[in-house]
Amino acid sequence: MKPPSLLALLLVMFLPCSAVKMAGAEPAAPEEDAVAQGKQLHEKAKKEFAKWTTPEMCAKSDADSLYIKYLEEVGLMHDSEIWRDEFYEVHREVLEKRTNELHPEAVKFREPLMEVFKSMLGFIRAANGGLGGHLAARLPTQVEWDINEGYKTKFALGKSGKFTHDDIRELGQIFQRVRARGALGGSGPLPDDAFEGVLEKLKIAEQSMSKEAAMYFRSCLVGMLAGYMVE
Repeated sequence: MKPPSLLALLLVMFLPCSAVKMAGAEPAAPEEDAVAQGKQLHEKAKKEFAKWTTPEMCAKSDADSLYIKYLEEVGLMHDSEIWRDEFYEVHREVLEKRTNELHPEAVKFREPLMEVFKSMLGFIRAANGGLGGHLAARLPTQVEWDINEGYKTKFALGKSGKFTHDDIRELGQIFQRVRARGALGGSGPLPDDAFEGVLEKLKIAEQSMSKEAAMYFRSCLVGMLAGYMVE
């Protein structure tokens, strides 16, 4: 049996129990009950957020910007980390469907690309001594937004940097050395090859995309790493 997901554990902790089971029925395992409640929550979220997550809106504005507009209308009392996670997921689903309709070739590289960014986040968390748990839940939405933005510009934004794998490796090593300093909250030195897993996944993902797209997503990775470096 697969271990319960982070969302499942959170739901077990914070959501109310389901209705009383039918007499004589065998109770569901906690993780199964949490998954069912998670699906119900997501369906509720899709209805709640429908006004703010049309395909056109999702293609024009990132999830965080739209979520702020949602809160401005309904009030801050509706805000929570789990509810924000759900908004991000609805945004991703809508935007992915739109992208697939307009650019069906995105299906070929989306999952390999997602593995690259997951690996990058894992490296950053290890070097940083940990990060907020909700970042992983929202990462797929950010990747989908990057894909959307790439197609908007025909992946032209990657041309200016012209980053190579060696450039990205060097930046990763610099990040690793910076974050190893205790004063910055790092967890101590990581193995010298700690960043290689990111590059291996990147090489695999790039086999499924154009050269222009590869250069663009290298720029996205550099931006992600640089963003955490200055925090």
